[in-house]
Amino acid sequence: MTDMIADAIDDIINELTLNIMEQVDRKYHQIIDELCGPCKVKVKLLNDTGTNAQLPNHMSLGASGYDIYASRRTIVAKDVPALIHTGIAIEVPPGWEAQCRPRSGLAKNGLWTLWGTVDSDYRGELMVCAVFLGLPGSTVTEYTICRGDRIAQLVFNRVNRAEFTISDELSITERGTGGYGSTGKL
Repeated sequence: MTDMIADAIDDIINELTLNIMEQVDRKYHQIIDELCGPCKVKVKLLNDTGTNAQLPNHMSLGASGYDIYASRRTIVAKDVPALIHTGIAIEVPPGWEAQCRPRSGLAKNGLWTLWGTVDSDYRGELMVCAVFLGLPGSTVTEYTICRGDRIAQLVFNRVNRAEFTISDELSITERGTGGYGSTGKL
């Protein structure tokens, strides 16, 4: 009986904690939107190409990326890059960029989508470059992406402009010119 009461109390506490976390997360995003303004992205569904395009979608409250979907079936041969159609075009507002990032769920199956940037002046179809590397010990030579599969995610960031100046010297740091593997971990 005591265990049942303890379990019930734990369930109530967990539910309250989750509810509070969701409220805090919602408030956090509301404050960020008020301070910075949300990134308002126009999406054009390109259904005229005979595909079934879908809007990018947040899969959880805390997700930073918006999943994007394949609009048609594509077979990706091993070690041969392929462009995956999404059936959408987006208008990223000036001062912003969209980063197209890989999904870990695909990578664990040997399919790697390559990182890319969607600039604010690009208006063509959003395409995702994918490479099937296979899995160790597997004889599978291709990966099939089906229409509606989540293939990558979009993350939106503000863009900072840089000014470049030629200099004969750069400031000295502890790391110096140490590049790949210089921290002891490659």
